[in-house]
Amino acid sequence: MNKLHTLILMCLLSLVGISANAQEFHPCDANHDGTVDVADIAITANYILTGEYQPDDPVTPVDPVVPDTTGNAVTTSIATNITSVSATLNAVVNIPQGVSIFVVSMIYSTDENPSETTGTVLDKRVEVDANTATEYAFDIAGLDIGTTYYYRAKLLTYPDRKTYYGDVMSFTTNDVNGKPGDMVDLGLPSGTMWAKCNLGAASAEQLGDLYAWGETTTKESFSLDNYYYYFFGEYVNIGSDIRGTLYDAATASWKGAWHMPSTADFAELKNNCNWTWTTYEGVQGYVIKGKNGNSIFLPKNEAGFWSGKGYSTSQAYYMKCSSSSVSTNSTAYRYTGKYIRPVQCPVQSVTLSADSTKIKIGKTFQLTVTVTPPHAIQTVAWTSSDQSVATVSESGLVKGVGTGSAVITATTAEGGLTATCNVEVFEPDYNGHEFVDLGLSVEWATCNVGASSPEDYGDYFAWGETEPKDYYDWSTYKWCNGSDNTLTKYCTDSYYGTVDNKTVLDLEDDAAHVNWGGDWRMPTLAEQEELINNCTWEWKTQNGVKGRKATSKINGNSIFLPAAGYRDGSSLYSVGSRGYYWSSSLYSSYSGKAYFLYFSSDYVDWGGSGHVNGRSVRAVCP
Repeated sequence: MNKLHTLILMCLLSLVGISANAQEFHPCDANHDGTVDVADIAITANYILTGEYQPDDPVTPVDPVVPDTTGNAVTTSIATNITSVSATLNAVVNIPQGVSIFVVSMIYSTDENPSETTGTVLDKRVEVDANTATEYAFDIAGLDIGTTYYYRAKLLTYPDRKTYYGDVMSFTTNDVNGKPGDMVDLGLPSGTMWAKCNLGAASAEQLGDLYAWGETTTKESFSLDNYYYYFFGEYVNIGSDIRGTLYDAATASWKGAWHMPSTADFAELKNNCNWTWTTYEGVQGYVIKGKNGNSIFLPKNEAGFWSGKGYSTSQAYYMKCSSSSVSTNSTAYRYTGKYIRPVQCPVQSVTLSADSTKIKIGKTFQLTVTVTPPHAIQTVAWTSSDQSVATVSESGLVKGVGTGSAVITATTAEGGLTATCNVEVFEPDYNGHEFVDLGLSVEWATCNVGASSPEDYGDYFAWGETEPKDYYDWSTYKWCNGSDNTLTKYCTDSYYGTVDNKTVLDLEDDAAHVNWGGDWRMPTLAEQEELINNCTWEWKTQNGVKGRKATSKINGNSIFLPAAGYRDGSSLYSVGSRGYYWSSSLYSSYSGKAYFLYFSSDYVDWGGSGHVNGRSVRAVCP
């Protein structure tokens, strides 16, 4: 480049107002001695003329700048958002008169006098206009834990080409050390916060106190003989999850939402953090660093860390750590002494297994509660808005006391979140006959038609007939002329008789409706299938009678169906071993059959059988 070109470029650099919009800009003294190269001048001129800038290219003012620390053109502000590995450094710019372009920078290092040669420089290039800000923030990361950094703001102005510096300030990144009760957010998926030190410790590298599982005070020695919850050769049952209870040493000592961790908390800590075996403050152990950069320190120990979850009546889970491995679900006897690293996990939501339900007086309904996240304390308090209508136990078992409505509320022990269920309690019968709400499309009677109790077999009916009789055969069947191919009603195929295409019993031929009245009727095949699929079926003996107990998967209510067998001719078969219950639905491929529900001790299913057999009827109502 000749002298004329150089002169032109130097003149161009003195121009102002010809630049790109505000963006990252990295001016520097390329030679670190106040001089510049001709090549650098060319790059600078090209940027001003074209607005094009390559981040790796140095951009330097033409003439050496003269530092001017007088005045208040730039002020170094207090650092914010400090973590163990990151911070935000702040500066305030008071733009000098006549400045059209400036570069505000932040210089930081562990040196007490941070400079461009000893520290890291972050720059922001700004074109002055009506919207120019006066406060600038620089986010820095990758810092060392528990380290003091020094920083100062710098301002480079154009066209006067002056440099201003703010005062040197300092900040210290968060240490893994901390006082009891301090918490660390490691960015875990569950939102669980971990304490900075063990229970009973004053700082992270201290081991703290040893505790037996369920005991809330420490002691000098640990044995089965001095374990508080062991009497006369047996362990006292204090629950399988003591987190947040009176048996939780963390809750007892630190109060609030602090509690012992669960095995899930240990697993989450292991799987979502970086574990580094190192020495901290002269103590070996693990620095556990979350994905957000924050860390805690677990000091080396042989005992391990208790979980709040029990394994058996005599043992509980704990986390075992060595320099070579970490086990999050080891087990040990409850009387042994181990350390505790408390946690907090805010409750996010609470829901109940049902929003509303209907139960009859004297009956119960089990509500179950779900607290999220699963890591949070699951304990809730149950209340009823009207105990004269419904009561609720500590386990969520609701009991109907009197007719009316009540609201059952579950309130979380941590956070005080609530979930409710509206309960309607009603008289236990319809048209004089009791029924049970199984959460299905219809209500099911508690006993068979013709019976006086759930265990009573009741009457036997041919399909489409409404009275019991002594002999069950085609010769006595109401809707035929003596045989299965002379049907006079409920026929879809002329081969079997007179076709009327009726596939569901008329109410006047429905044994449940005729005998019980109201809206009572026999169930359809679809309603029997619904019963089969939405209940668990237990073969049992109830009050001396064998049969099947059907318990709703939806609300926990149940009915009992006795194994009443069936009648054919004048004989009774399979009593005590099988149950057969008519539906109101005609068999699809053979008009001489109808669908029914049947069971034994081995199975529950539905099938089809001839109309003439005498079978039980279990009624339903809307």
